[in-house]
Amino acid sequence: MVISESLRLVPPITILGREVEKDTKLCPGVILPKHTQVYIPIYILHRRKEIWGPDAHRFNPDNFLAENVAKRHPYSYMAFSKGPRNCIGFRYAEITLRIMLIHLVRNLKFSTTTKFEDIILIPKVTMTYKNNPQISIEVRAD
Repeated sequence: MVISESLRLVPPITILGREVEKDTKLCPGVILPKHTQVYIPIYILHRRKEIWGPDAHRFNPDNFLAENVAKRHPYSYMAFSKGPRNCIGFRYAEITLRIMLIHLVRNLKFSTTTKFEDIILIPKVTMTYKNNPQISIEVRAD
């Protein structure tokens, strides 16, 4: 849940592009013709209050409790894209992140005076920071 919430707020890819493969009806009167380029703003999607609630900009791992995930559209979270063209390495990335996080938290102590709200994110193709957060890392005593 912590990893998914982190990727929701700071997705590695902020925008996703696709080409429409066939004429697609979105709603009455709106049709996307075949070969139309569509861009999905992942960064904005992951912060929509209509999807994530009034505190969409705040870190809340409970967003990924099973009962909360079941209430949302399956495409409301797209850190690794979705569908047949999603990231081929997403399972490897998720497992690697979990293993790495376990080892880091077990062996190191992290501290910072920076608040998440004070970090200025710049959504480009990949997420960047305007002001890099300062983090202190110490080896944990056994």
